[in-house]
Amino acid sequence: MAREKPINWLSYLGIGLVVASYIGAIVNTFTIGKEIVWTNKKVIRICHWQLESGFREAVTGTIAAYEKLHPDVKIIQIPITDKAYRQFLITQLIGGTAPDLIEFGQLGAYGALDNVTARYFYPLGQYLKQPNEYNVGTNLEGVPWVHTFKHELEYNWDPNNLDYYSIGITGVSQRLAYNKQLMKAITGKETPPQTFREFIAFCKGVQHYADSTKQKIYPIAAARYQFEGIASDLGGALTRTIGLDSIDRNYNADGDPGIEGFTSWVEGKFSFASERAKAASELSKEIVPFLEPGFMARDRQDAAFSFAQQRAVIIPTWSWDMNSQVGQAKESGFDIGIMRFPLPDSTDAVYGKYVEGYAAESKSFDMPFAVCRFSQHPDIAIDFLRFYSSQKVAETFCKKIGWLCTVRGTENIDFMQGFEPSYKGYPNVGSSMTFGNETDNLSFQLRWEYFSGKTTFDSYVNSYSSKFLPVALKDCNSSLMTLRNSLPSAAQTISHLSLLHEISADTAQEAKVLLRLQNSVDGYAGYWASLQAFSYDFMNAMTQDNERTRAIKNELQYKMFRDDFVNVPPAPQGGKP
Repeated sequence: MAREKPINWLSYLGIGLVVASYIGAIVNTFTIGKEIVWTNKKVIRICHWQLESGFREAVTGTIAAYEKLHPDVKIIQIPITDKAYRQFLITQLIGGTAPDLIEFGQLGAYGALDNVTARYFYPLGQYLKQPNEYNVGTNLEGVPWVHTFKHELEYNWDPNNLDYYSIGITGVSQRLAYNKQLMKAITGKETPPQTFREFIAFCKGVQHYADSTKQKIYPIAAARYQFEGIASDLGGALTRTIGLDSIDRNYNADGDPGIEGFTSWVEGKFSFASERAKAASELSKEIVPFLEPGFMARDRQDAAFSFAQQRAVIIPTWSWDMNSQVGQAKESGFDIGIMRFPLPDSTDAVYGKYVEGYAAESKSFDMPFAVCRFSQHPDIAIDFLRFYSSQKVAETFCKKIGWLCTVRGTENIDFMQGFEPSYKGYPNVGSSMTFGNETDNLSFQLRWEYFSGKTTFDSYVNSYSSKFLPVALKDCNSSLMTLRNSLPSAAQTISHLSLLHEISADTAQEAKVLLRLQNSVDGYAGYWASLQAFSYDFMNAMTQDNERTRAIKNELQYKMFRDDFVNVPPAPQGGKP
């Protein structure tokens, strides 16, 4: 008689877990569905990807306060992990089942198509002109909603659709956090260095202190992530003029060189090897010896751990990370101070003549929420945004989560006060050697040898320049494909692009015209404004042949545009208006 096989209880356990998970999912779906279907209240759903500690609780508190004022309204919070958020939104938007209020920032390339923004979300400009009724009794009573924000919603303005599509109450800034106790032990005082040269002397002092005490303490805890932020701040402070005068062709000061930078390089308007560009790179390079060894291979969380373990005096950090860093510092027994990265002053012998100052921080990410066109109750969704962004509610919300509040007349929690954004300064437009993913990867491969001291700046630039053109063309064509996909079908708009094609005899000139319209590719008003501003210049510009023009004349692939050009209108007469 054959023996029966022993029961494999692990298999049954696995099946049991699957069944339990399935039942749990059904119960959860039924519970949420019951809140929506079996209620006489008006239901609003709000989704976001902020799963940080305290955020969901702050949203729940804000919802409860609103529902108390409006007992006929039920608001349901839907937190989604950031890894699934974009896919969730795309699916919901296409299916017509998207939530009423959507955190706007992670639509990525899908959201970058401006016709998608206008198609799926309500414009809010008409409401922002009106006072926020929830500010009654404060110093913002009677003030138009848009003017109740410190940054006046500059981040939220859509230049292509010429309207506001989202509202945010917080902002992001980068600062240096430092260990007060370590700084005092090393320097004898808690006050941080005020100038760039003082900062360099301080870093050398930390190295000397570590050597003399035989401790592993580094001046700056950093990973590649933090170093890129430092290099951007320092390099940008020396190259604003290049960005504004030579790269920002459409005058929107968006800080993204992209195709604008590429076409400016084609025309020879700026050089990677200019004295100013070299000074910017050399300035960033001076910081490298003071960063924790191996930083380029480290994760930013590794840098945060080093700082919490008091193995470094300073860490470059962003405002969204401070809540957790303050908690870790308390556990380790030290206090945190905040400073801005000191720039060279005008008397600096090396960099003084190039320094232009800090960039304004008015266009930082502000956790924006947008109202979906599929909402059954858009008036309530907009009203909730008014409540959420009112002075008292916004301050309470931001203090609970330990983030910056950008509503006027509010105070930040104590450890956030050093992160208060500066709304004065240059537009955040600098000079860049990269114009997209391909050129960024190439630059990263080559520039580390320069930053590590293995090669000179001139060798780095020569090596980069020799490989630049074919790689940059890939970035350019990728951007052009995005541009083409975002073109609306309106024949009138296409006609005006056809006009620009006709007045340009050279492919490079055609590129210059079309690419300069990149931020107004959707909407007749945007096209025509760009046409008036730039086309007359282009008809008379770029007529002289040059080496760069010849190099790319037959390489940029614009046939995909020409195939769409129809109904060419007559060329305009006269000069520039």
